[in-house]
Amino acid sequence: MLMSATILRLTRLRRDRRGAAAAEFALVMPFLFLVFFGIVKFGIALNRNLALTDATRASARQLAVGRSSTTTRADALSQLYASAATLAAGSITVKTSVNGTECTSDAACATAMGSAPGASATVRASVPCDLSIMGQDFAPGCRISSQTTERVE
Repeated sequence: MLMSATILRLTRLRRDRRGAAAAEFALVMPFLFLVFFGIVKFGIALNRNLALTDATRASARQLAVGRSSTTTRADALSQLYASAATLAAGSITVKTSVNGTECTSDAACATAMGSAPGASATVRASVPCDLSIMGQDFAPGCRISSQTTERVE
């Protein structure tokens, strides 16, 4: 009698499916969270790319039309930082060049722009992309970059 009661209990326990869904969800949940946060992080990276592209465009336009200004590069950088308000200004790396020659100061840009009407004014900018999910960095050293070239007026 004791043996048949034990067998009956084991049979009922084997047929009891309560909690099976919770156990399956606990096994699948980390993968679902990884996919969800991956989609969110990728969307943030795309947003950063769009913001940087727009800011680079506005900055290159400012650089191209600032031929008569003595603070050409500073004005272009100010325009870039103002246009990329959602990006941390300290994390943006910027390079400006006129007619293929890099200008690192206002004086160098003014000199290059004074002798180069119709030449190209280029602004290159980059920011780090953060693709770390659940403590794992999936793209270490990744940078989002943009370049725009305008004609000097």
